[in-house]
Amino acid sequence: MTDKFKQLSNGFYVSAQINAEDIVLLKSKGFDLIINNRPDHEEPGQPLAEHLAAAAEAVALSYIYIPVTAAGLSIEQLQAFSDASRDKAKVLGFCKSGMRSTIIRAMALARAGISADTLIEEARSGGYDISGQRAIFKSLAAK
Repeated sequence: MTDKFKQLSNGFYVSAQINAEDIVLLKSKGFDLIINNRPDHEEPGQPLAEHLAAAAEAVALSYIYIPVTAAGLSIEQLQAFSDASRDKAKVLGFCKSGMRSTIIRAMALARAGISADTLIEEARSGGYDISGQRAIFKSLAAK
């Protein structure tokens, strides 16, 4: 697998912005689902969600758009992330750098009872430091 797609756990990967060519590669590598956490027009020239969705549909790869902005993240978005990735063997979450998708996944898993330490270590294995989110993970687990 290319260095662009960083494995956090068995079956879950994150990356920076992808394009239509990446979608073809992901399909050939056996991915089941792409989760786009990057809002359209975050920066000039990025591929739009609708174009990526069409590229995914063309190769029969599931795709969901759950954009997360600086305004925050809702429980509904976390639930949508969990629902979409449940029962999928190989998933890619992407955003501008991969960090946002890493944090969203960790928050969704914290809600399901996965320990903050486990989530932080998984992120670290992919090159992301989310240790500053520990209190949020614990808070989500307590609800």
